[in-house]
Amino acid sequence: MLSIELTRLFNWATLPTIDAEELFDEPEINEVMRWANNQPLPEQEELLRALPKRLPALDPTKASVVLVLAGGLVENGASPHVLIAAGIAHLARLRALLAEGLALPPAAWRFAIIGLMAMLCRSAEGRALFKQQTELLAWLEEEEETSSHFFYLLRIAEVSDEEVLWVVFPDYGTGLELSALQVNNTFHLLTLMQPLMLSQAAALRLRSQPKPTDPAILRYALHDSLTPPEASDYNRFEWLNALAYQGGSLDRLASAWGEAPVSSLPRVLERVVLLATENENRLVRSWDATYLSALHSANRPEVTIRRLLSPEEVSSLLQAIHPPVATPVAESPAKRSL
Repeated sequence: MLSIELTRLFNWATLPTIDAEELFDEPEINEVMRWANNQPLPEQEELLRALPKRLPALDPTKASVVLVLAGGLVENGASPHVLIAAGIAHLARLRALLAEGLALPPAAWRFAIIGLMAMLCRSAEGRALFKQQTELLAWLEEEEETSSHFFYLLRIAEVSDEEVLWVVFPDYGTGLELSALQVNNTFHLLTLMQPLMLSQAAALRLRSQPKPTDPAILRYALHDSLTPPEASDYNRFEWLNALAYQGGSLDRLASAWGEAPVSSLPRVLERVVLLATENENRLVRSWDATYLSALHSANRPEVTIRRLLSPEEVSSLLQAIHPPVATPVAESPAKRSL
């Protein structure tokens, strides 16, 4: 049974919107927001579970306001998972109404995206679901002029979450299994990952002693600081993607860096694989803080070590990339003279 407060909210939200920019000044939504924020967490989660079936019947702009209310509860600690699919469906509804010629106020998009972003930034599962909406994402990119807030949805779709990611040093037969969450791009991954490589230098049999990452850069990359560092970061190792391994030799042109999402890198056994070397003649490239910046206050990027790979696992992984190529045996002069 719905509470009196929710009943009032839904009754208000079914009425047409008169002034979208003034919706948060209306007593109905203010009263419900105060009431909801003061409820114990179990009651807040129950409220969220009541919303998915109700959203399609609400005025489209007021439904977007309800998503902001829901996003606020998620920020307070309620689970983001229950409403993400409904939030995505609401975006599709707004898109359909626009295609029918309905002039939606900018606030309808803005409020919907604010609420949905609060959830997507707190749920890897939700981000995975959102990335599956390829048609919607293509439309958002094509129609960015419709709302400046489409930018945030497109950016969150590029954030990579890799439950397992492998880093291998082929020259040494060593490697690490890592996990990566909310990583903006490959540059961002390298900034977060290189300190982990240095922390495992002995286990990885590293021989060089690169300069550690600037602490200010690392804090910014972890979004512990919102002040962009003046310094740039750079590659301490030669970073290659999985296609670089050719059964023994390495294709130095198959680099693994740049602004592309980590999820776009080549996979082996369904996992992203990075190859690293201490090649002294490697190309050194730097990247500035632009690639490391936070998209949302709830963005908490993290790269962690799961475990050290055994030599046998490294060998098996390299063989999965490319079977070993035998080094040709040179013919003897005597044999060539025959």
